[in-house]
Amino acid sequence: QVELLALHNWALRRRGVAGNPPQTPHQCTAPLACAGCGPCKAIAPLLDQAAGDYAGKLKIGKLDVDKQRALAMKYKVRNIPSLLLFKGGEVVATHVGTLNKGKLEALVADHV
Repeated sequence: QVELLALHNWALRRRGVAGNPPQTPHQCTAPLACAGCGPCKAIAPLLDQAAGDYAGKLKIGKLDVDKQRALAMKYKVRNIPSLLLFKGGEVVATHVGTLNKGKLEALVADHV
């Protein structure tokens, strides 16, 4: 299975769903709402939609870099939002900054 991890510094809050922020790139969570980071907030609905569009093919997790600094450092995340696409536990593609549906589809197309 392919996994997409969105790294951000959002102030996380539940949207009435169960789940916890991921602790590793291999744990994914239910969609979370965000506040504070404009670009992060802008792509949140796209990631929520993609979770449904790619159900069974792609797991999407969101991780707060302020709370998971070691993981952000491990993957050399310098800017947010950053998207890391994992396959077989390895990063196979990345994207930094905002993106639209077409760019997200292109990012994952060769891997799902």
